[in-house]
Amino acid sequence: MKRILSLLLLILPFYIFGQLKFETIRIKDALIKAKKENKGVLIDVTSGRIDDANISKVLSEKALSDKLLQNFIPIRIDMLNVDNQIDYAEYITNLSYPVMVFLNANGSILGNGYWDEMAVGRQQFSQVLDKAIQENLVKKTNTRSIKFMNMDYNEALKLSKQTGKPIFIDSYFIGCGPCKRMEEDVFTLDRVADFYNNNFICLKLDRANDPYKLIEKFKVFGFPGLLYINSDGSLNTLHQGYRDADQFISLGQKALDSKGEAATAGLSETPSNMVTGTSSSSTAGSTATVAMSGSTSSVPATASTASLGSSSSSAAATSGSSDGSAVQFEKLSLSDAVQKAKAMNKSIYVDMSATWCQPCKMMKKDVFPDPAVVEYLNKHFISIYFECDIDSALSNAYRDKYITTAFPTHLLIDKNGELIHKFVGYMKVSSFLEELNKGVLATTGLGSFHTRYKNGERSPAFMNEYITMLANANEGERASGLASEYLATLSLNELADRKTFFLINEFVRDLDSDLTKKIFANKQLFEKNAGQSAFDQYVGKVWLIKGLSYVKEDAGVKKLDKDGYDQFLKRLSESGIAQIEYVKTTSMMENLYLTADWNSYVNFAIDYMQKEKGNASPMLTWNWGARLQSECPDKNLKTKYLQALELNYDLIKKSGSDQAIVWAESMKVLMNDLKK
Repeated sequence: MKRILSLLLLILPFYIFGQLKFETIRIKDALIKAKKENKGVLIDVTSGRIDDANISKVLSEKALSDKLLQNFIPIRIDMLNVDNQIDYAEYITNLSYPVMVFLNANGSILGNGYWDEMAVGRQQFSQVLDKAIQENLVKKTNTRSIKFMNMDYNEALKLSKQTGKPIFIDSYFIGCGPCKRMEEDVFTLDRVADFYNNNFICLKLDRANDPYKLIEKFKVFGFPGLLYINSDGSLNTLHQGYRDADQFISLGQKALDSKGEAATAGLSETPSNMVTGTSSSSTAGSTATVAMSGSTSSVPATASTASLGSSSSSAAATSGSSDGSAVQFEKLSLSDAVQKAKAMNKSIYVDMSATWCQPCKMMKKDVFPDPAVVEYLNKHFISIYFECDIDSALSNAYRDKYITTAFPTHLLIDKNGELIHKFVGYMKVSSFLEELNKGVLATTGLGSFHTRYKNGERSPAFMNEYITMLANANEGERASGLASEYLATLSLNELADRKTFFLINEFVRDLDSDLTKKIFANKQLFEKNAGQSAFDQYVGKVWLIKGLSYVKEDAGVKKLDKDGYDQFLKRLSESGIAQIEYVKTTSMMENLYLTADWNSYVNFAIDYMQKEKGNASPMLTWNWGARLQSECPDKNLKTKYLQALELNYDLIKKSGSDQAIVWAESMKVLMNDLKK
């Protein structure tokens, strides 16, 4: 089961399962090592939580572990670390995590899997491993690649008419992770190269250099955009997003089969495998938002990626069959649902969704059609589905009674209308079934935990599970109150236990509380048990939350308590913590933004860039500039910031930083916007 989001758990130099060690090094360093040892790399991608129970189960056979070590170097990256987010965007990009991924020594993906799926037999690690080994051998022996012609588009159309071959165009932009994966992992395979070189005139199109405005003409919104064009210049098909070799060849064959017939492929086919193209800054901005929210939930989002795909009702898409091949979703009022549940002696499952919610669409695409999910829901539940932004007349009664503030929220309700269990978010099939099972087993759902708590149960195991359930149900305020109550009863050694650290990290955030002071006073003990890196990040987060507490609203106007904040900065400078500069910079810029002190905002940002030079973070400078562009009315301040940003970004590029490549397209868009 997926635990509380954004937790920082145990971080150690090595993680050992039997004879297998996962090194905590960056992907690029692992690839250098892999080339020297003539191996590939296995990456365990985590987000705070390490799935040690399932990993131990999957790797319990020594022969399998030995085979893995003979062919791959195992490493682990935590996506709460900004450097790892940069590496992920470069080498992996479109896979949802936590996930385990095999790369060859050149950084090409050989395969991937999920520990929890393998632990229950839905995937076979031995098969994933064997396929990765075989794929590595194939890539080593491949010598050909697609020949993209350096040819004007009109010339390509003439050649198409002469040869009878349609045109294939790979549209991309610099910094697009899925585009790079297609370039390195698919276009370089012999069978792909032979098929496309024999059947198409192949061109590349950089979004930033599109003289014929093909991207606008053919409405390419996601990248890579795979365009198949007939000899007369009409669009044959358009597909958007990463495709593996077999899928890519299949797309080409379909284009050949339908040559001369105009058709377009829907945008919603692979929304998770594309980068939206209306503004590349959306993509980089969302990465920055993740990094900032990983530091503290109090830092607001500054950009988001636009949702793609159909907004039509998932209920309509999954309830059209009455033969048991799809989930039998309905839209019923709460009273009607309860009445039907009593008549059929079933519980009620409610999926609270929204038309714009991307995780909701992923549930619709990946989870609800699964045969095991279909069978389980139809057997045990009356299934209700709402898109709350358009179904408010029916859904509001559910939202009000069961406190639904996030999407998707999954409600399990008994036949009397009482809550059995509640959980939030997208999850894989196995995790979803595990949560649904709590609606069938009466003692394992959130409702039963409410009852057990009311009856006085307070054991450590129970409290940990109860608090986690509340957090996963998006009942953060209640979870926080219980966590504070529970943690206050523990001894120092119990507090320092690594199993308790995730509760501390998630809920103990008041810098001046007695509990926080106790934790900080015993720094060495907590570093020993939780890991120095995890503890340092926790300390930085607590200080940052305090630094953001000095903006108060008075008569609708936000004002900074300057005396209080100045005292905080003095206290921070004397604290000796590892993240003094990060806390100072982030809190200062956030406070200046909240109070709309744009002059000080720009001056402080420029001071930061001049101080850090080529080591400045483009993630920060882009986010600061994006806020300035969208909300500051002063054109002169925008120009002043732009001049400093251009100089600083040149220094970052000259330093050879990977971030210069990752942020190149986003910076270009921002700089152009600041000039307007």
